[in-house]
Amino acid sequence: MVEKRDESSLDTRLLSDAIIELNISRRNISIYPREHPAVKQSLSKAYDYLQKLLELRNSINLGIAKDTIVVDEYYLDKKNPVFREFALYLNRLNIAYVTFLSGLSMDELFSFHKILSENPSELNEEVINERLKEEGVKHIRIGFIDYSAFVIREPSDEYTGDSVPDKGLWERYVYGLITGTIRTEAVSDRISHLPPDRLADIVNKIKSDNMDDESYDRVITSYIRRTSERALSGKDIRRLMDFINNLKPALKRQFLKSTVRITEKDLVNMKKALSELSVNRIIEFLDTLNEHAIELPETLRNLMDRFAKDASFSFEPVFVGETALVDDFFMDDELARLFDKENFSLYITERYQKDIQRIIDYNAEEKTVALEKVLIEDISEEITQVFYYEDLIELALDENISMDDYDEILKKLTELVDEFINTARFSHVEKLFLMLDENTHKGRFVEINNKWKNHLLSPEFMNKTVDSIRLHGRENREEIEGLVNRFGDRIIPYLIDALIEEQSQSLRRLLLSLIIHFGNRAIPFAIKRLGDERWYVKRNMLYIISECGGVQGLPHVKQYCHHENIKVRAEALKALLRVGDRYGIQVLNELLNSKVEEDIELAIRLIGSFKVKELQGRLVDMLKKHPRSSVDFHKKIPVVRALGEIGDPSVVKYLKEIFHSRSLLFKGVLDKLKLEILKSLKNYPVTEDIKEMTETALKSSKEDFQREGAYLKRTFLRSQG
Repeated sequence: MVEKRDESSLDTRLLSDAIIELNISRRNISIYPREHPAVKQSLSKAYDYLQKLLELRNSINLGIAKDTIVVDEYYLDKKNPVFREFALYLNRLNIAYVTFLSGLSMDELFSFHKILSENPSELNEEVINERLKEEGVKHIRIGFIDYSAFVIREPSDEYTGDSVPDKGLWERYVYGLITGTIRTEAVSDRISHLPPDRLADIVNKIKSDNMDDESYDRVITSYIRRTSERALSGKDIRRLMDFINNLKPALKRQFLKSTVRITEKDLVNMKKALSELSVNRIIEFLDTLNEHAIELPETLRNLMDRFAKDASFSFEPVFVGETALVDDFFMDDELARLFDKENFSLYITERYQKDIQRIIDYNAEEKTVALEKVLIEDISEEITQVFYYEDLIELALDENISMDDYDEILKKLTELVDEFINTARFSHVEKLFLMLDENTHKGRFVEINNKWKNHLLSPEFMNKTVDSIRLHGRENREEIEGLVNRFGDRIIPYLIDALIEEQSQSLRRLLLSLIIHFGNRAIPFAIKRLGDERWYVKRNMLYIISECGGVQGLPHVKQYCHHENIKVRAEALKALLRVGDRYGIQVLNELLNSKVEEDIELAIRLIGSFKVKELQGRLVDMLKKHPRSSVDFHKKIPVVRALGEIGDPSVVKYLKEIFHSRSLLFKGVLDKLKLEILKSLKNYPVTEDIKEMTETALKSSKEDFQREGAYLKRTFLRSQG
């Protein structure tokens, strides 16, 4: 017999079925006696699913974070109405987790449901535990919210609402963390199970007047705290970023500063966590820090920059001279430099900064605004509509509903969904997909499900969906991704049509990311559009093929390596180089012989970006070539940069020769070349030649040389430590 291991992964489909049946049996047991057919059937199904799960491992633990179920630190689908109902039911009884153990009997499962279905006002931790003991329930364990974690102190009015004791238990946990009236070690395991948006919602409601750095640090450390066996992971960083992104602006800045303080203290684990993140996430994090003027410590900044640079997926633009080939989805390098800290004050006046700060600090919650009666009625109607929709979803999942009633309910649901899609309530639309899939999986009303699903997958409805994405895309990114996944490949051509016509740069980025999310399934659709005469359509389709890893698209890509538009040529070459195609290297070699300067610079840049060692010798020859004018010195700068990205130590001797050279006529441009050499040295293995150049830079009278030398020396010390 194979021993069951607690660390085994669970079958997601099996787990979903088990929770659905647990919820159904719970409701039936609360209504009918033990011998009722509905109780027998639903209890037997729930028990069978749990037994199958317990064959995989010795215990199944369901954590409860208000309206969300957490299993093995993963949140089950928060949009699933059944999961949400079951979680809320347990949460109302102050239950933090339920563990089902191997050896569970059907009688124990029945007793568990029966006890929890009693009058909630008469149930508490002591009563429930006593009743479980009386009924002989040994293979189900229940954990409760730990009130002992709270330290009694004088009342405070920091919470923006009624008195704190009247608030929910999770609110009190978070409030206790922020005010220091709760033991951090007692709550960290529980608070880390809260979904990011839920935690942010609670924190947003707490007044920040008396918060200090320790308050923010306590929340952060509790939310990402791990035992000695579990180090900080990429998933923890993603949760933390999602939490911060849901905060109010003033709070967001404070929690970002706290995150920097905490993660800087544990660079080893931070390095491991960053290695598990996509480059998109790292760049998003860096952008958020820049947006809120958070200055990273140099050690942490270098670490994040390295991962953002080294990741295989990259949005780095291709540079030709000082111009970035960005057009649609990249910021020009010169524009980016405007926002460097040292240049900021030159363009943004002190008065303007003060005006912005007043906007950030404005607390709308302190103001009382009278709403127009018509507006109040509109809001009320919308809320009522959502509740009505949720009730219909729940009815459609009921085991006892008739076929005619089910069809009528779906008709009403699709009518509501047509309106929801126009008002960007994408998560509600996705719930209908989930409900249809759930009932189809169970073999219930399959023909009716297919009829209404075909309505959702019709060209008319998908066009309407894409139009809504273009209108509201900046607001509901996560919901959009969830809904697009439900449409599947059928929606790809509609997204491509929208991309071609879209004028907004930010929305083009969104549409591109949604298309690329489909991976190689998007490639055939992109290939079909390569025949479009418009250069930017060709460029975008090549970008999609490249980012989707489209080996099957390469025969269609090669013909565009010599296209008249350099942006099209660049994307075609990147697509070939990303998969190591030899034809791409051959074209780069040809471009180095070109008489057109922008072709040469494009080739140099791509050789460095994709570390094409086969052409490193050509770059070394260009580096060694004797300069006859200041232009020749300038041409060597991108060569040095590209060689640095390859990082072959055999090149260092040539860099050293240039670094110690002198020129009376071209001193200014030679210094720029030397500075570029210093910046590139961090990419090479440390040698005596590199150490010598570093010491020379430290002794230089030029501040920028000294700064790069100091940075290199710190880098050497860290690598030795």
